[in-house]
Amino acid sequence: MNRVFVLDSAKNPLMPCHTARARELLSAGKAAVFRTIPFTIVLKDRAGGDTQPIEFKVDPGSKAGLALVGAFKRGLTLIWAANLMKNAAAANATRYAIGDAVKKAFGLPTEFWSGGRTKFNRCQQGYPKDHFIDAACVGASGEKVWITAEFQALGIKVMGRGTRQTVRTDKHGFPRGGAGQVKRVYGFQTGDERLTQLKGKYAGVHIGRLSSIRASGTFDIQTDREVLRNPKPLKVSASYKNFNLIQRGGGYAFTLRAKNAG
Repeated sequence: MNRVFVLDSAKNPLMPCHTARARELLSAGKAAVFRTIPFTIVLKDRAGGDTQPIEFKVDPGSKAGLALVGAFKRGLTLIWAANLMKNAAAANATRYAIGDAVKKAFGLPTEFWSGGRTKFNRCQQGYPKDHFIDAACVGASGEKVWITAEFQALGIKVMGRGTRQTVRTDKHGFPRGGAGQVKRVYGFQTGDERLTQLKGKYAGVHIGRLSSIRASGTFDIQTDREVLRNPKPLKVSASYKNFNLIQRGGGYAFTLRAKNAG
């Protein structure tokens, strides 16, 4: 499972910690939730701290793999990973731009190697094909990386922040109504939210992404988590009064999927 990102009281990055340690800090009141996805906590009374070497690694493509590999005494270990679905045309054009931006912003070393070397490293260690696993196996440092069999990578999909389409069309190209006239209603916009449904078939607490905003104040929330006895994704409509903001939408949708890397 991905480790939890940690910020000090001045919001400077510290070493990511295990989920159990994050729960301890939150329960003791020593930390607060800074961001839900990717899950990040901020320490209330600590400024600065020691860190260990971490390398940011990318396997570019239309489905890009992202990985953070820590250099610990026991060896190289995958501590955070994600699969990013994006525009294929921009994949290779942005490869070096990503590396330069990360190096400049965080001071993390980056590596660029051939796909053949990545595949060799992955197969030699017996890992299955997956984009985040390929990212961890990039380059010379990818020859020996420990990835637990139960590791869960974060799925990230580029959703955008809205639409420029002024008139929506049907499959034949004929107009079928206009686009929404407002982008934010009662302080809400498409993004991650929490819905508390007080009654009805889907009564309970639902956490997901607002998929539709209406000027009337009725919103739709889309969730891929199991609610009650429903194993399939849900789309629930409710009044804005039943919603509480968890996190502002950043143009991305997130999911967690278990990966067997054994």
